[in-house]
Amino acid sequence: MSILLTLCCLLTEPEADHYERVVIIADSQIHQPRGSPRWTETFFIDAFIEVTIRPSQQVLFGPTMLGAIVEQNIRTPIVHLGDGLDISCTSEMEVFLEIMDQHPNWVMAPGNHDGYFIGNFFPTENPDWHLSQESWKLACQDRAFWGTNEGGQPLNKAQFVEQYIAHLLKLEQVESENHWETGDDSTFLGDVYWSIKPNPWESFVIQRVRLNSDRDDFMILFDTGVYQTRPAMRIRNRFPKAGVTGSISGIQFDLARTWIAEHPGNYVLAGHHPFSDLDETSKASLGKLLTQNSTVYISAHTHKGGWYTHNVGDDMVYELNIGSVLDSPIHFRDISLSPMGEKLDLVSHFIDPEFEFNCGTSPAPPKQHSCTARIWKTTHIQLNNQIKSLLDYWAHMPNDLTTTLTYAVESTDDGDVFLSIVGSHKISVEGHQLINSRTNARRKSRYALALTKLIEDRKSRMNQDEVQALQEYCICRMIQAAKADRPKRTAADNVKLESLAAFKHSLSAKTKDTY
Repeated sequence: MSILLTLCCLLTEPEADHYERVVIIADSQIHQPRGSPRWTETFFIDAFIEVTIRPSQQVLFGPTMLGAIVEQNIRTPIVHLGDGLDISCTSEMEVFLEIMDQHPNWVMAPGNHDGYFIGNFFPTENPDWHLSQESWKLACQDRAFWGTNEGGQPLNKAQFVEQYIAHLLKLEQVESENHWETGDDSTFLGDVYWSIKPNPWESFVIQRVRLNSDRDDFMILFDTGVYQTRPAMRIRNRFPKAGVTGSISGIQFDLARTWIAEHPGNYVLAGHHPFSDLDETSKASLGKLLTQNSTVYISAHTHKGGWYTHNVGDDMVYELNIGSVLDSPIHFRDISLSPMGEKLDLVSHFIDPEFEFNCGTSPAPPKQHSCTARIWKTTHIQLNNQIKSLLDYWAHMPNDLTTTLTYAVESTDDGDVFLSIVGSHKISVEGHQLINSRTNARRKSRYALALTKLIEDRKSRMNQDEVQALQEYCICRMIQAAKADRPKRTAADNVKLESLAAFKHSLSAKTKDTY
């Protein structure tokens, strides 16, 4: 298939009952900001796991931006390629569905943040590197409801599939496994097959939709977050991480082949994870299906977007990756299939909604923060003996990077800079100098300096042994800093120190079973 890429602004919408294109969006990541911060949501872990860092404004106004995009494209079917949620909470799902329901025709393929804790793990009751079901609950539950069964709750993959199917098909009760079809190929949604398993990570949903109301152009939406083993927090690869590796169950490929045979036409395949991030089995099966049907794969997950090619045997397959509607550069796409003689071209327009939070060539605040200091959304500080989040203190000084960093550093009294210093891969030189100048004079500055060292060392790619060594180095620096302040330590400080020591021990263990 030859690929034609066209850049343009928003197009004139067709009538609701007639369409020749669909809009593709992804990675809206509705976030619950009022729960408990975890060490997995800090700058430290971000240096080893590629996750998103964003200003607080984008967290606060993310739902508004998603709603605006939905409204702008109200007459064109929308396909959401996953990561509608962030932590994966019931409260996030409620907001997401409320926004998407403004549109009459939309579907989604689940992403790694839709059913997995912070997009990577399925914790159990027993702590796994200090992550447990209780951690997930506290992250989802508004602080006003702590100690109760009210407020937001964790939403695992099985529950996500169940809620999505109930909402999509307007069902009061969802069977554990079923195939739903319209029986009418003229409708946008044609087929849905879902399976809800006792092991939530084995649950999935696969769908077939129509891309053109007047021609047999279809898309199959794969669920790329289906695993045989529970996704868990481990350094080595014995356990999958949903944010690192995608996996498509074999039954989905069987269903796709059946649908293609029963409904002849032109097909596009899609899923949340990029082709290169799939496990080898999924990659081989998807590559075979792509080459057999001379089609293209559409993905998301990277928050960047772009066109890619992959060699599959003697053939080459094309991939169109969709960026994020939350993170800069904010954009989405439409797609359509266009006959070109004997060929069929995929036509896609890059659509920039031109939000204030998007990056520009010479951004003005608050755009500037999106480009130069994408500050982690759940970092907490201690201010006047009260825990404050970025959402609270950013309101005081939203447009000044230097002032914000100063405020974060100077407001930290308990030495827990590990959870409080504002960090970013893209922080400015001035920001680094500010952190160093402010923290060098402080007794507990070794925490911040360890993290500064960490970001400098990560500029070049490291192998696994180097990553582990750097982790141990930073943990040791943190423990040394805490021990140096022994006279001032509180009971809470001792608990944190014990947690750091346990973390270091788990890193140092060399036995296979540890990982």
